[in-house]
Amino acid sequence: MKIGIRRYRKLKGDDDAAIEAVMRSIGSRLQSVTNAVALIPQHCGGAPLLTNAGDEPKLNRVFQKRHPITHNLGVVDRKFIDRVRSGEAEGTEVRVENAEIEETARLTYAVLSDLHNRLFPPVST
Repeated sequence: MKIGIRRYRKLKGDDDAAIEAVMRSIGSRLQSVTNAVALIPQHCGGAPLLTNAGDEPKLNRVFQKRHPITHNLGVVDRKFIDRVRSGEAEGTEVRVENAEIEETARLTYAVLSDLHNRLFPPVST
């Protein structure tokens, strides 16, 4: 997404300094689906990241699992429970099933492809 934002801003005429300022303001916030949903329209001319509102909770749930997997060796902590509001108990292992990975990959590809096509429509000859 960061590369897409850079490219979009460059095509719209922003200079390198302005683009760098935007990227610093974004930082690592695109790692969160909720933040990305808010940031993309703000920095890409109003284009929404998601055109189907039902996609956000699906993506958010699995992307929230990144925190305990990355930072807690896969163990559910209070922060995860508060964010996800799931039935998992604190101290248990986060589960990511194959079907969940496949669905998330499919949905992520569809969302990013759709956004790319809206930001950079094919040029007709």
